[in-house]
Amino acid sequence: MFAMDERSKQQQDADLAVCKMNLDLWIHQNNLMWSRIQSLSLSQAGFFALASFVKSNRNLSMTICVVAVASVIALALNMIGDKLIRDQHRKSIERLGFDVFPGTLVRKNLANDPGVMVWEPIYYGVIFTIFLIADILGAIYFHRGAFG
Repeated sequence: MFAMDERSKQQQDADLAVCKMNLDLWIHQNNLMWSRIQSLSLSQAGFFALASFVKSNRNLSMTICVVAVASVIALALNMIGDKLIRDQHRKSIERLGFDVFPGTLVRKNLANDPGVMVWEPIYYGVIFTIFLIADILGAIYFHRGAFG
């Protein structure tokens, strides 16, 4: 009886160690994913500042706006890749019966879990769509020579 309890304890310790490792990787990937939005914000500000600086050259302003659209798409694809990697770590944690929310490793009842982060794809989809629309409107604005 004691040997069975000791083995069970060792298995729980091993599960917890694996979960902590996956949780560290999940946190890292999550932070990396959301830092993409900060990068996007800064690059957009730079693109629009540069486009307004070279406003006398419509083609150059338009080229800058096209590069801005390409950067939004590239960052969106990187963010999707980050999310896929992050979700693999979450699934590894959940297979062992732990939950990554609220950031602690707590056993959960998998049968009653309706799903996590349902709104997240909508949230970052809206963010990237807003930036794409801003880039397209900026391209139209600069191409028509709105600044003179």
